[in-house]
Amino acid sequence: MDLLQFINEEYQTTIIMVLHDLQQAAAYSQYMLALKKGTIVGSGVPEKLLTNDFLHDVYEVEAQVSFKNGYPFIIPNTRRTKNVYRHKLSEN
Repeated sequence: MDLLQFINEEYQTTIIMVLHDLQQAAAYSQYMLALKKGTIVGSGVPEKLLTNDFLHDVYEVEAQVSFKNGYPFIIPNTRRTKNVYRHKLSEN
């Protein structure tokens, strides 16, 4: 990630990457796009895009999101039960 950041800054090159770890994506990205089932559902700078409500609406996750010195902290509120997973799997 440090090498990509160096290339971006040194050569003023746009870098597009796909990450499923939101905390890592927010830590290294200047701008993010969020997809759900192939459709863009959000975009913007990480500090504006990643909110408690956004995580709930897009990923169905209850979490507290905060940023300290530009670094994101995403802390889940509760764990899901097995019944929720079974329900989600049966919908597909």
